[in-house]
Amino acid sequence: LWDFGHNPTCIITQVTPMGGWHILEALVGDGIGVEELINEAVKPLLNAKYRGHPLRHIGDPAGKQREQTSINRSAVLSLRNALGGTWRSGPVRLEERIEPLRAVLSRASVVKVDRVKAAAVWHALRGGWNFHISRGGITASEPIKNMHSHPGDAMGYGAAVLFPLGRVMRKGAPV
Repeated sequence: LWDFGHNPTCIITQVTPMGGWHILEALVGDGIGVEELINEAVKPLLNAKYRGHPLRHIGDPAGKQREQTSINRSAVLSLRNALGGTWRSGPVRLEERIEPLRAVLSRASVVKVDRVKAAAVWHALRGGWNFHISRGGITASEPIKNMHSHPGDAMGYGAAVLFPLGRVMRKGAPV
């Protein structure tokens, strides 16, 4: 799972045959680009621990935007050239990302996060990735942009693609 920008995030996950979602590792860059994250952290990790496993990338649709320096470059093209695998963009609309994530997190024992290797995700999902609530009780329309927003956004993209029916599992919705 990917989120881009100057704090790019790569989350390595696995969907089990029984429908569980294991969050195995999370790598978050600080003041770097996606190419630096791939070369300095992602590629060595994949070569050391996940060699031979098929790669499927899911993430921020903004990663497909061509760079201004060259029409032949984008974050998605860089990661596909460096790592291989297929790419699938997550939805742009926030609700289409949050509702599937909320639904899958509400199911007991479906999501398991490694507290050490995926600490950034663990902290984001335990309240770090949140909406500002004003003194008057008004909730912001977008999550707060902080150190937890990139792992939270990446998880939302992943949930929307991997568990798309999650968003129809709202209270009162027909089964």
